Amino acid sequence: MIKTEGGKILYIHIGHNKTGSSYVQSIFANSVGALQKQGLVYPNSKNIQKAKQGGITTGNILAFSEMLKNNDAVYSKGEYGKVFSSELFFKSFIEKEFQQSFCTFIEKNSIISVKILLFIRDPVSLACSRYQQLVKGHGLTGSIEAYFEENFNTPKEVNVVLDFFESLPIFQVTVKNYSREKKRLLSVVEEWLEVPSGTLNKPPQGVVNRSLTFGELELQRFINFSLGASPNALANHVSNNLPDIRAEIECPSIASQEKLWNRLALEVDKVNSRIAIEDNYDHTRDISERIQNKGELFGFSKAQIEVIADCIVRPTKQSEDLQKQLQVRVAQVEDLQRRLRARIAQVEDLQQKILRSEKVEVRMLSRLKERVKVKINRYKEWKNK
Repeated sequence: MIKTEGGKILYIHIGHNKTGSSYVQSIFANSVGALQKQGLVYPNSKNIQKAKQGGITTGNILAFSEMLKNNDAVYSKGEYGKVFSSELFFKSFIEKEFQQSFCTFIEKNSIISVKILLFIRDPVSLACSRYQQLVKGHGLTGSIEAYFEENFNTPKEVNVVLDFFESLPIFQVTVKNYSREKKRLLSVVEEWLEVPSGTLNKPPQGVVNRSLTFGELELQRFINFSLGASPNALANHVSNNLPDIRAEIECPSIASQEKLWNRLALEVDKVNSRIAIEDNYDHTRDISERIQNKGELFGFSKAQIEVIADCIVRPTKQSEDLQKQLQVRVAQVEDLQRRLRARIAQVEDLQQKILRSEKVEVRMLSRLKERVKVKINRYKEWKNK
């Protein structure tokens, strides 16, 4: 990278969603040492181990949020830039409040450059991928045709974000089209960071957060009818454990695809006019023949069936384990109750002994008083004589 004497640089990869963000975060998580040698620091996050393994994460935006909250960007000696990555940044930079806080932060901390990496994706491809994601983890049950009728307009959001970045000369924005660059994400990131080719490490698996097969998608969709959204959705379990299975992206009719493009045309053209032509939204590349499962039969490999079975059985095993733990807890509580009752009995017995002792002492004191009274009377009689 270009080292700037006395200057602080922020590198922020902002997504947006469904553009390989988890894969990029896995690259960073597995390249912390390599980045440090280049004077770059990728601040730690709670999910960095998961990212190293190629899991789905939200990156290290929490580390950035903490830095923003404290309004203090601490750069160590020999450190020239901090690297942050999360698709959540994309939505954040749309909000005026976040924009203002960010501007205040970079001014107070003498940040001389903010380098942004933004991935976009052709509209139909993005919508199809989002549809799968909503079925996977958000309980969606509707058809893809119905989803394409919803108010989906990511190009408009891209323009809002670019408007903000272009309003300040401190921002240097790199926009890449994931539909074109998805097979060379690591190289794109190295070019953006200005580090030598081969500096960064690939994730342990070639695919992170893969899309579903037709069978997996339909199975999850029908599960959603009964269970709704679930953070432990079967589809997520399958895609995480079998990342190398070839995905089958369902697409709606050509008419639905064209309708989407026509609805987004103004915002698409605006984005295309302000980025490199090779990374433009591409209508020809994006429109494709309808892809869907033929017939009503869905195929599953042995590996898929094993993972699906494990996902079905696992809650039962977890329930049995919890039941055993509960039984142990109940036994512990009952034992504690027995000991407590024994203590109470001991206390009550002690109280009775004290009461009996007090009664004896009262009787003895009364007798003593009587004796003293008798002696006093005898003394008075003697004295009167």
